[in-house]
Amino acid sequence: MDENALEKITKEAIEFVSCNPPELVSIERKKNLLKAKILAKQLEGQEKTLQNNLPGSIAKVVQGKKILLWQKLLEQNGYDDMEVVQFMTEGVPLVGTHDHPKCYPLKIKLASTTETELRDSAVPCRLAMENRRPQTDAPGFAEHLEETALEEVDMLFLEGPCQSAAEVTEALGHPNWRIVRRFVIEQGAKLRPIDDGLEAQLNSAYTSTIRLDLQDADYVIALTLELGKTKGFDWVGKTLDLSKAYKQLPIRPSHRDLAVVFFRDKQGKARYYIPNALMFGSTAAVYAFNRVSRSIWFLINVLLKAPSAVYFDDYPMFAPKKAAPETDALVSDFLDLLGWRHDRTGPKGKPFAPSFDVLGMTLDLTNLKQAGVVTLKNG
Repeated sequence: MDENALEKITKEAIEFVSCNPPELVSIERKKNLLKAKILAKQLEGQEKTLQNNLPGSIAKVVQGKKILLWQKLLEQNGYDDMEVVQFMTEGVPLVGTHDHPKCYPLKIKLASTTETELRDSAVPCRLAMENRRPQTDAPGFAEHLEETALEEVDMLFLEGPCQSAAEVTEALGHPNWRIVRRFVIEQGAKLRPIDDGLEAQLNSAYTSTIRLDLQDADYVIALTLELGKTKGFDWVGKTLDLSKAYKQLPIRPSHRDLAVVFFRDKQGKARYYIPNALMFGSTAAVYAFNRVSRSIWFLINVLLKAPSAVYFDDYPMFAPKKAAPETDALVSDFLDLLGWRHDRTGPKGKPFAPSFDVLGMTLDLTNLKQAGVVTLKNG
């Protein structure tokens, strides 16, 4: 990928940082953040009214988020996909289809079943899935499912646990609800719970209409090489990571009953949880989350002039070495203002550095200034 594929706003951020005195860059960033904070103060009453009027399951997921501030900042800066705001106020539809914003290329993948068919077949499908063996009985997996589910209950992403199907029926007010089996996969040393939207036929009831052009490793390399054209800058980088990324988006309330999380605990007893937040394993979640995460990337580039990319919940960001601590602090301050949880410490919360992990590889910028060379290693 060549640098011509870079997004205009990122090129402009690089140009602004490299063509202006560091003091001016700092002033511009702080000014924009201050204006956002003043706007947040002005919208305080309206934000409270909005939160109070949201459906309960949505309010639990988006509490602390300044949705109207986010919306205003996007509008003021000419964002091209304002429909993303509806995902936060109305919840993300898990089945059917989403709107098609013009900024995305058209790529239609039609659903093979309907919401009505899902509901009509809910009971027999549920019984069949409940009686299947878990995908794996590896030691510690059931305990991990229990622990992570309880964490999600504490964070209001899930409701439960319900100990029986009758309890779920009572909670939802009808018996035609479907389950999504939760299982565990190993990612290196990490265990990750996955909700099987494919097996549950949830994904086959979703029609996608957009082609996601993700800013992958090739894109990040092109961005880095563009940085290399600037003269006299010691660039450093980091990958900012949103915490519990998908879980920060709510499910449309009328679709929660199509995705009741199910697994068996270490004693083999059934556990059911009614979801409030998006699940990892839903096709609709992938498209909705990427659209929302793109809007955050847009604001980081435009308002904070921080050259960055976005790949799902990862934001590879770059800054001149001397400006890096301030850049890091301002971006975190801005995300806090909007209410987006992100990692500040630990493996996913590292500071800017000449060499850093990004999208499964290690990117070394040490020789970028002198030789225009970027070194890539396996992560």
